Amino acid sequence: MLISSLYVSSYLAFRAVFLLNSAFPVKSRVVKLFRDVALFVVVALAYKISSAALLNLSDDAHIFNILKSKFTDFRDFHTLLYICGRAFDFIKIETFYKFILTLLLPTTAAVVLRITYIFGRSAVDT
Repeated sequence: MLISSLYVSSYLAFRAVFLLNSAFPVKSRVVKLFRDVALFVVVALAYKISSAALLNLSDDAHIFNILKSKFTDFRDFHTLLYICGRAFDFIKIETFYKFILTLLLPTTAAVVLRITYIFGRSAVDT
């Protein structure tokens, strides 16, 4: 849902940082940067976690799982898909040779061509 999205939580966190900067100005750039980043992260995560818990949503769970897989050994379907796991690599050329030798690829091609011809012929006739 849009209410619990990372976009909305980031927007609210940005507004909180903006309001804090206008209410409590700081002269040191390093302190201001540290304060702004810390406030942004805390507000964004707090809103995201609380809105998801309140509404019982897990729409962005796969995003957090991908982040978790980058730093730990966690793996599931989405993480393997997004990080290009071995199961999702390109098909090797040997696989196509096996499909041709077992007549799977030529038969499929013949059936697709025949169906295309039949539908194309009926479309021209009408």
